[in-house]
Amino acid sequence: MKYQHLLLKIEQDIKKTGRTLQPGCTRNQVDQFILSVQETLGATIPEGYIQFLSHTNGLMYNGLMIYASQKTQLQGKQNVYIWGFIEANMLHRKDPFFHDFLVFGQGNMDYYVIYLPDASYRVIDRVPGNVIDILPSFDDLIVRAIEDHL
Repeated sequence: MKYQHLLLKIEQDIKKTGRTLQPGCTRNQVDQFILSVQETLGATIPEGYIQFLSHTNGLMYNGLMIYASQKTQLQGKQNVYIWGFIEANMLHRKDPFFHDFLVFGQGNMDYYVIYLPDASYRVIDRVPGNVIDILPSFDDLIVRAIEDHL
């Protein structure tokens, strides 16, 4: 995981406010999530995202939200939730533009996605959806997302 050191930075910062990173998904939760994504979205989850969820089930930090396996209460906060991956993608897919994407998360200005036709990881702006960058892997996408919000 290329982003491990960045998660440690975030964890040190949020500890000051009494928060911790989200606990990771169990193997059983991951297996159920993979099946649900296949059934609901007709897509296969990249191994990098599975590893991310196994380490921390979603992330909310400084305007960045990386979706959790399902809607999840933010550690240390009442009534604050990280969106669930399937629910968020179903919402995005109401816009035909997103039919060829899986969205892993969003920031202040961008979405962090995989473009399904060519399996490329992309940063696209939220409006109007222009490609900002194409990255070689999920890990590189998460590094970019976190670095954009540090």
